[in-house]
Amino acid sequence: MRISSRVFGAFSCLLNFWKLRGSHRCQRSFSAIRGRFSLKKSASLAGVLLLAVVSMSMWGALSHGGVAGALPTAPTVTQCDAASISAPSAFPTGADYQVTCTITIVNNVSASGATSSTVTASACLAAAGVTYPNCPDNLNLVPALLNPSTIVTTSSQLVTSVNQCNSIVNGGGSNVICNVSVTNNVPSATPTTNVTVDQCVGSATGGGSGVPNCTPIGNTTSATVTQCNGSATGGGTYTGTTAVNCTVTGATAALPVTINQCNGSATGGGSSVTCSATVVNNFAPTTTTTVIPVGPPATGFGGAAGPGGTPHLPLILGSLSLSALSGGMALRERRRNRRLRTGGHGSHDLES
Repeated sequence: MRISSRVFGAFSCLLNFWKLRGSHRCQRSFSAIRGRFSLKKSASLAGVLLLAVVSMSMWGALSHGGVAGALPTAPTVTQCDAASISAPSAFPTGADYQVTCTITIVNNVSASGATSSTVTASACLAAAGVTYPNCPDNLNLVPALLNPSTIVTTSSQLVTSVNQCNSIVNGGGSNVICNVSVTNNVPSATPTTNVTVDQCVGSATGGGSGVPNCTPIGNTTSATVTQCNGSATGGGTYTGTTAVNCTVTGATAALPVTINQCNGSATGGGSSVTCSATVVNNFAPTTTTTVIPVGPPATGFGGAAGPGGTPHLPLILGSLSLSALSGGMALRERRRNRRLRTGGHGSHDLES
């Protein structure tokens, strides 16, 4: 059997070391190589084989990519809260205010696991009965906000928590109108969890407040949405409006997002709280991409190409190493046969 076949046999053993180690075929291949080469040339051969194996390993790693970790999350989005809630611009706790605040969140997860988010937050503070976008009292906040104030923030992380309109304007004669909308754009196979609700607990308890208009009624600990609890408890309503009018829309969430708003607010007499939370999931359809190589057809072990016809460099290095090794073995065999035909005279053997 030619020495070149033994070399390729040894190379196969290296590529499948854990499966073929100790087999008689591998032992014969390595023994044949060791018996036909000097120590120096055996070391050179081992180096060539090692380069080929490493090149093939690199090609496999680049082909399959890395393992995705946990999805990154962004800090909590907070606005229109009292100073004790550590809001960016603390809203007042006094009387006769109109508060209108809205947070819109768009969370995105691509098929490859890349994440991003966009938050649009608007805040408006005015005297009771003065509606958005007239927000002159924004200028009195510390730090002051624009009149009206709308801030758009983008991030490579996902938003997972929202806080707004908590423990504010409790002096009486005030209105709190706050809304949160969350849209999750995710791959089609993303699992969902139920949106749980804890709202309208202990609210509108004062005389003349009427019956709270809350959909759905819920009293769940650590809920997805916690809103309108302990609010509008002073009795009466503001110019006939419903004292507590709160809704949650959306039965499932594809990403973990908690909403905490309108709790402990507008507790003075003649006040109202109107708040809503919405969760929407958009599932992207699964797509299949077909890559058509550009250029001549890929042929042979060394012709494997990546997307767009670009060869994988590690694979080519491994193939070139094997080609050089095979050529050297063929040359050695020809010189050896010529020496045998001439009775041992002629060019020196490669083994010398």
